[in-house]
Amino acid sequence: MDKLVVAVLTCGREEYLDETILSWESLSNIGNSSRVIFDDSGSEDYRDMLSKKYPQYKIVGVSDKNLGLNYAYNFAFKYLKNSGFDYTLWIEDDQKLLRTIDVEDMVDVLTKNNLLQLSTIRKPFFHNELGYKNVVDFLVNTGWPIEQRDKFVMHSAMWANHPNIFMNSILEVEYPADLDTATSEMRFGKKLLSYFPRRTFGFYGNIDDEPQSEHTGKNSMNTINYYWGEDE
Repeated sequence: MDKLVVAVLTCGREEYLDETILSWESLSNIGNSSRVIFDDSGSEDYRDMLSKKYPQYKIVGVSDKNLGLNYAYNFAFKYLKNSGFDYTLWIEDDQKLLRTIDVEDMVDVLTKNNLLQLSTIRKPFFHNELGYKNVVDFLVNTGWPIEQRDKFVMHSAMWANHPNIFMNSILEVEYPADLDTATSEMRFGKKLLSYFPRRTFGFYGNIDDEPQSEHTGKNSMNTINYYWGEDE
C-alpha cells in the first residue's frame, strides 16, 4: 500500500521489538508499505543496530536522550504529518499481533466511516481490564457507550495507544508533549473530538472477537500502569 506508512515506536527494548516486528511482518498484509522505526532510547549504538537488523525500516532518532513517551509521540506525529503518506499503521515495540489481520481492509473501514482512529482489539493488560475477554468487553461492562457497526465497534472513549490506523490529516491536532503520560490518551482524544465533532473512534472487528493484539511488556512504555487515569 503506497499510501500507508508503518510506524513503530521503540525505547531501546530490543527483546520486545523483535517479537513485535516478526508478528506484524508475518501475520499482516503490510506488503511493500514504507516502514519507519522511531527510537526514543537516545542511544546511537541501538540505532546502528536497528539499521543493520531491519534494513527495510528507516530509523529515526527522536532525541539524543529519552524525553518520555509524550515527547516521542509528539515528535513522531509531527514527522508523520509531513511524511507525504495518507495513513499510518502505528505500533509500539511491545505490541504483538496475535492473529492474521487485513490492514488493507482496516484502511477501507477507517476511510468509509470517516473514523479518527481504528484500533486493533487488544488483549486485557491493565489491572482493571483483567478478567474481561478483551478491551472492548471491558469498555462495555464498565459503562462506556459502545455500538457495533459493520466490521467495527464505534466508541468515543478515548484515543487508544495500542496498534491502530489513522489518517495523517488528523495530526494537525498535536499530541500532548508534557510529562503527564497518565492522561495523555484521554486528553488527545478529547482534543480530536472537539476539533472533528462529527467523527469518532473505532475498534476493528466485533465486540466478542478474540483479541487481535497483545501488550507483551511488563509495563506500558510510560512505565506506569495507568488506564483512564486509574492506578493500582
